Amino acid sequence: MMLLAVGIILLAYLGYKLQALSQSGAGMAVLVGFGVLIGFQLNGLLVLAAFFFSALVLSKVFRSTTEEVKGDRRDWVQVFVNGGMGSILGVLYYATGEAIFSILFVISFAVATSDTWASTIEKAIGKNPIHLRTLKPMTSRISGGVTVIGTIAALLGAAFIASLGMILFDYEVTLFVWVILIGFIGQFIDSILGAFIQATYQCPMCKKTTERTTCHVQTELVQGHRYITNDIVNLLSIAITVALSAILINLYFLS
Repeated sequence: MMLLAVGIILLAYLGYKLQALSQSGAGMAVLVGFGVLIGFQLNGLLVLAAFFFSALVLSKVFRSTTEEVKGDRRDWVQVFVNGGMGSILGVLYYATGEAIFSILFVISFAVATSDTWASTIEKAIGKNPIHLRTLKPMTSRISGGVTVIGTIAALLGAAFIASLGMILFDYEVTLFVWVILIGFIGQFIDSILGAFIQATYQCPMCKKTTERTTCHVQTELVQGHRYITNDIVNLLSIAITVALSAILINLYFLS
């Protein structure tokens, strides 16, 4: 256990040196890692590492030049949004020993991976995105849009984590398929929330639609709620998916 704890700290430091994490992001990564370690030990850390390093590789390979993409370094908020739920589930599993928390843990990272793969690849090479609220083509790379390549990437991301979860936690095939489906649906929930409630702004000067509060000048809110950022949407989509999954798993697998 102590060796794994040291490994978490070293990996967080490596993420910082590779410019994948900010200082605050590295600190939060350690806290998230400890929560996962407490509950799921090495198996949980392998799922966490699979998410983190796959996201890191894709961000380097499919680097986007659009202004909507944040810097490569993930801060503490982004780390918590993607890994916080998994860490909480690790603590709950340690406290109760209930198998459902291990399944929900994998699902939380299936959603996070599905969304990360989709958004990274979609913003870099996706073509002709359709906005889920207006059902019209989008001219700006903002949340709430879907593309064919992004949808495929989302499905592959969910399948990647589901496959790893089945190997590490010895799930049956039926549950493996469910995790893929639920992880993919979670990413779609993220897109719906992004289309309907996430804050979207417009620059008064260049008329560009953006998720940023500044462009050439202070931007104006044109859609959604000011305090619903992309990070909030990501957190909500994971939380909603995990909650729905808990109900479905209790009904169909643990009853």
